[in-house]
Amino acid sequence: MTQPARATTGIAPELARVLVAAIGIALPFAIGVAVGDRAPDVPLEPRYAWVIGGACLASLAVLAESATARGRRVCLALVLAPLAHVIGSGSPTLAGLDVITLLGSAATIGVRAGLRIRRLPLARAPRIAAVAVLVLSVPGPLGTLGWGLVATVLAPALTRVFHASPEIGPGERAVSFASRDGTVLRATYAPGRAGAPGLVLVHGMGDSRRRLVPWARELASHGAHVLRIDLRANGTSDGVAITFADREPDDVAAALRFLASQPDVGPLHVLGVSMGGGASLTAVSRGDIHVVSTVALAPASDYRLLVDGRLPHFEPIHSLARGIIRGVTHGLGNRSPLELAPADDVVRRGPAPILIVHSRSDTTVPASVTEALARRAPWVEVIWIDDVSHVATPEHTLTTPALRDRIVAFLGVTGS
Repeated sequence: MTQPARATTGIAPELARVLVAAIGIALPFAIGVAVGDRAPDVPLEPRYAWVIGGACLASLAVLAESATARGRRVCLALVLAPLAHVIGSGSPTLAGLDVITLLGSAATIGVRAGLRIRRLPLARAPRIAAVAVLVLSVPGPLGTLGWGLVATVLAPALTRVFHASPEIGPGERAVSFASRDGTVLRATYAPGRAGAPGLVLVHGMGDSRRRLVPWARELASHGAHVLRIDLRANGTSDGVAITFADREPDDVAAALRFLASQPDVGPLHVLGVSMGGGASLTAVSRGDIHVVSTVALAPASDYRLLVDGRLPHFEPIHSLARGIIRGVTHGLGNRSPLELAPADDVVRRGPAPILIVHSRSDTTVPASVTEALARRAPWVEVIWIDDVSHVATPEHTLTTPALRDRIVAFLGVTGS
């Protein structure tokens, strides 16, 4: 009779650590939700620092509590990253380290609890109950949290390493300007002929202005004024996190205002790719600055469809994942991707010159997303292409003469 009692007392401390870690990680996000969403003209970086840093510190505290002396020293060393992030927010490197530490320590707590419980001599019912608690409190929520933070914080921090030296060609110059919330954006500007159209080129997620160098050269060859920008948290621009279509439209609007302020710039146009295409659709649809035409290559025009399609479809996991996504993003101070739909902005604005090029073979932003927009906004012109990947779409449109000429004409620079 004593053996089951020992097993029960062995289970409780391990499950308690997992529960305390889950509460500790969730608490900073919950406080962020309670504080409320920040106004769009307030920088996100300080909030990201104390929310992610606080969750990171909570997970390290629980991990150190049951660690060996050596493990506690390691945890103490790891604490330096979130503390530095909280004290001096704004570093994408520190934000990335926070995410790695948070996910690593939280996963370690769950795995260690599972291994220790597995070694205990347990009856069938307690073992099943313990496993159920671990499964519900570790892989699902942690996986959803990890997916979001890796996509918005860690992945951009890593890809920025490859975009640290933007290509600046003859006739171009590096410029910078601030977005609505004060985030400094960096760009490359090539002045054109007096009165020629001005074009803003906007890259996709985890990319930079270098992606659109070939398009910039093509459009500049027609005499256009061309501004290619790095969106926040991409390339060399400031910012620690991507917000998809929440704050990025403000970046596009800031680029349009900068271009309009330059001498001899004529009518404004925009060409955006993927996430940049969706952000451009929203920015132009707001109508804060007049834009003659918008070209979007494989645009992410509805994140509700994109995110929902990637979540597990069985309940209650689906609802749990949606709830975590909303809670995490609202806690960090920005809107959830489940609330972001540039297509809605296009429909609200009404008829406007918009050209979309999308591949039916695109698996990153499926063709169904553009099909849904086209049904709601029949004035949008859609050119369908085949057997072209999402990443290859910008190059394909430029190197296919009929597509290139149609886009150039739509942007108003033919014959300039």
